[in-house]
Amino acid sequence: MKKPLVSVIMPYYKGEDFILESVISVKDQTFRDFELIVVDDCSPGQSASEALKSLCDEPWLRIVRHEVNRGLADSRNTAAELALSDYLLPLDCDDLLRPEFIETCYNELLSRSEYSAAFTQIEVFGAHEEIWSPSCEMTDIMAGNPVTSTILFNRAIYKSVNGFRSGMRRSVDSDFWIRALSKGWKVLRIDNPLFLYRKHPDSISVDDRLTEVTDLYQANSELYKENIGIVLEIFEKRYNKLRNEYITLDEGFRLMERGYNDLLARYDDAIERLQQRSARYQLDRVLGRNRENV
Repeated sequence: MKKPLVSVIMPYYKGEDFILESVISVKDQTFRDFELIVVDDCSPGQSASEALKSLCDEPWLRIVRHEVNRGLADSRNTAAELALSDYLLPLDCDDLLRPEFIETCYNELLSRSEYSAAFTQIEVFGAHEEIWSPSCEMTDIMAGNPVTSTILFNRAIYKSVNGFRSGMRRSVDSDFWIRALSKGWKVLRIDNPLFLYRKHPDSISVDDRLTEVTDLYQANSELYKENIGIVLEIFEKRYNKLRNEYITLDEGFRLMERGYNDLLARYDDAIERLQQRSARYQLDRVLGRNRENV
């Protein structure tokens, strides 16, 4: 196989409901010089090969399978080691790319040599919908602000940090980019939502996010000690923002409650007036009939 310019690396675990759609979004890229490596992490149920049997003859697709479940980090590393390209693009098996994603990111990296990685804004869909513009600043990530997993980056970044840290579970991408950014690599955000992130109902909670920060600290304690002042400042800003949002919401709900109570009172008054009118009407009818009989 000719060496492609971009290798898309996709771990697979219990993703049979989504992986075909995800792979087709790669197939439909306007950028054609790519390969896709799917690593089946010993997924129970339908295997990746079974889920993708309609595409099994595609020359750009390779599927490998772990004999035991090894986790997200090792699955990414397996794919990266098999990849032929100088540029790597992680993509989870339930997420999607707009057709222009790879072409846009790749061309930006070629034209702006100071950057070694690029990503786009994110269109969140599924259980929640929004356009998300994540940061890729080291201290933001250290403070628990999530980083996107789908970033096109030069293989030299991967080598400089010895790949994704084996054993990390929920913090794989954050840990990778904290270490990469600490070495001076620059990441470009493109303000165009070309990546579609599928939000599941059971996605990570605030408590889980705090647990993730604890995991990141344990894995990168020296970096946290060096940057603790900035990280704490970011935490404080986020706390103040959440507090102000709570106050605004609380005031809004109180206004809504007062408005509802006022509307309810008006409704009760209107009903009472209608009932009084109805009673007078019925009385007039009775009295009118009695007058006619006199």
